[in-house]
Amino acid sequence: MLSENALINIKNNFETEQNNEWIIGFCENVGNKYIINNIVNFYKKNLLKLLNFNLLSINNVISQPSVFWKRTFFQKIGEFDENINFNMDYDMWLRMIKISKPCIIDRNISFFRRHNKSLSHNNMIKQFKEKYKIMRVHNKNAVISIIHLLFSVCIVFIYKISNY
Repeated sequence: MLSENALINIKNNFETEQNNEWIIGFCENVGNKYIINNIVNFYKKNLLKLLNFNLLSINNVISQPSVFWKRTFFQKIGEFDENINFNMDYDMWLRMIKISKPCIIDRNISFFRRHNKSLSHNNMIKQFKEKYKIMRVHNKNAVISIIHLLFSVCIVFIYKISNY
């Protein structure tokens, strides 16, 4: 769900900052897992402010509902790879950040509710395996790969024990 005035805020940003090719705002995880949602929100918000190619390669801290881009930029990047099952957006973000650093706006743009019947919840291991493969296509750095794997294992562990 988009926050109130989200589209107006994005439009205004694109109009006033014409060099911005893509914009990322914050996304608030909501739902009955209050504590873990707050941890995820804090984690993503703070890492998003530091976003660069290697950080994104380590872990996808970008929440899809809070990302917007110009059509001309999309044409440069190319379309989503429909052969990817769970991480089409992550592949896209890695391609995008190689070309242009996003404008991070310090504002909540969307809300996301994770639940036990979601695609992400029911295919967590497959999703993380696919995410690793995508990262390796874009980043061949062995140290980044190891850190990516360590982060992924920790995240899966936390999600499993909390039933997130």
